[in-house]
Amino acid sequence: MKYYKKLLSVLFISLFTSINAYALDLPLGEDENSIYLKTTQEADEHFDKQLPFGPNSIRFSDNSLWVSDGLKDRIVEFDTDGNFLSSIQFVDMPYYSTVGDFCFGYYGKNKEKAIYLCDADNPIIYVFNMEGKKIGQFGSLEEKTILLKPFRIEFEDGNIYILDTERSNIFVYNTEFCQGKAIVTYSKNFEIENSVLSHIDKSRGMKVLERYNLKSGERTNYQLNISEDTDIDFIGYNNDSCYFGETKSLEDSNTSQYQVFNIDKNNNKIQFATGSLASFLVKSFIKDNQGKIYQIKYNPEEPSKLTIDQLKF
Repeated sequence: MKYYKKLLSVLFISLFTSINAYALDLPLGEDENSIYLKTTQEADEHFDKQLPFGPNSIRFSDNSLWVSDGLKDRIVEFDTDGNFLSSIQFVDMPYYSTVGDFCFGYYGKNKEKAIYLCDADNPIIYVFNMEGKKIGQFGSLEEKTILLKPFRIEFEDGNIYILDTERSNIFVYNTEFCQGKAIVTYSKNFEIENSVLSHIDKSRGMKVLERYNLKSGERTNYQLNISEDTDIDFIGYNNDSCYFGETKSLEDSNTSQYQVFNIDKNNNKIQFATGSLASFLVKSFIKDNQGKIYQIKYNPEEPSKLTIDQLKF
């Protein structure tokens, strides 16, 4: 197997040089047309600071923006202007489960359009039809499976790809949940585009971006000039550029800062200091069908909205 490595040089540029070319606000609230969000303090959870929770995942699908509503057991559809369109209520969701990351695919011999859903609290994958009725399930509280913490899920060419953060593996299943391969990974995110799976791996003491062709089996590695013990969250790969995030502890402070790096096709590494992320989300950055990358922001001082900002590098 042949590996290709590119040594990446460092070029630091402030976030203020980027331009938000597009932005929309999603409504937060308790009404039917809004996403419900609480803080741990409001839910009588005793932590040192208020941490919001409720929506666990946001993704583009076709011309819509879909959001999981973990406190209402549903996913909600908005248009690209942030207007409510519809919702799918998961009527069979058990009381002990929480809507986590989700994706669209098909299920069964008739290839019925379906929603694959990670349980954010348990090692369970649910399958719902487009009316919200449960039509399949993998794992349960009584049954032990290889899954411990299913965190991210994608559907590609009849297979389900599940990132388990406790196992540090991306497990591959068919629609009957028969397991195929397992891909070792070292991040909390991955991407599948044009039958190529991109994620973070390790090689010779360094983190590498691995591009794995799911059809040919070819693996291409791009070496990152960061040590293997650095906490990296892979964001996306687009137009020969890699986007990934890194958590940095701030000097003389107990707080951390999340920074985004863009590695362009000329092998320049560009740093964008973005501050704190909406850490309650599975993905704080999402990508649309045109490859544009968006950052999801939540400001506790503006508790009635989530902001989706397009990042233009």
